[in-house]
Amino acid sequence: MNLYVYYRIQPAMHADGRQMVAQLLQQMAPYCERMQLAHRVDDPDTWMEVYENIGDRAEFSRIMASCLQTMNLESCLVTIPGKAARMEEWFQLMPCETPSVTD
Repeated sequence: MNLYVYYRIQPAMHADGRQMVAQLLQQMAPYCERMQLAHRVDDPDTWMEVYENIGDRAEFSRIMASCLQTMNLESCLVTIPGKAARMEEWFQLMPCETPSVTD
């Protein structure tokens, strides 16, 4: 299963945010097969962390929450009252047959 975490980062906090997210990705590396940081093509202040092939969702979530408590990433994010600053979306890949290409 894959986790996509997206949020808006304050423009003045890109450097600090990138450093903190790099640390988070490094700490989460043992719990998934691949992770990445991306930003929207049309909005460089909207970032997304991607974690692929997570084996144990509960363990991953627990460890990520613990890591986030030790860093101050929230201070870099745009916050909207009543909304979570970091939005998480969990996805499970589905088998899909791809048509063969014939000449």
